[in-house]
Amino acid sequence: MTGWRRFWMTWLIIAVTVAVFLFVEHGYQPGAITAAKLAQWGGVVGWPYTSWRSLIFSTFLHVSWVHIGSNMVSLYVIGPWVELALGPWEYLVFYLLGGAAANLTTAWLQPANVVAVGASGAIFALIGYLAVRWTWGVGPPAPRARRWLWTMLALNLLLTVAVPHIAVWDHVGGLAFGFLWGTGEVIRGRRRF
Repeated sequence: MTGWRRFWMTWLIIAVTVAVFLFVEHGYQPGAITAAKLAQWGGVVGWPYTSWRSLIFSTFLHVSWVHIGSNMVSLYVIGPWVELALGPWEYLVFYLLGGAAANLTTAWLQPANVVAVGASGAIFALIGYLAVRWTWGVGPPAPRARRWLWTMLALNLLLTVAVPHIAVWDHVGGLAFGFLWGTGEVIRGRRRF
């Protein structure tokens, strides 16, 4: 299998995320996406005010076309590497748990009056996972792929602290989850690429 069919789970996650965005933005009380609207649909708010459903569902909510566009391009670039390593179903579980871990971190550490949404926490989990595996030689042998990944991680971390209104704890929580999952696989000697 080649092309898009080989990474069908990545495409499915992208399609579901875009469908949710279109429904929330245009299908349900069309108009501007507000914090109240995002909180109603499952955006993460400070603990204990967030719901368990929000820990996963907020990964599929986005504020704007730029927000969803940047996250889905990142998922399109990074997702297939992780899907190749884990297989489609474990990859889906990893993606959802990475998003939930990122959102739980956000719920615990952000102010209660802030609503956080987006797939970036799950995407940071993907980056953390690949960073560990590729650093320990489980993955593409090309050094430039590893350099590319570390450069992408550094730039994303820089943007995380430099751009206002980014859920910093979401990124940190996702990255930590990915590092831990990848470290567990390296320790167990799991190799699949």
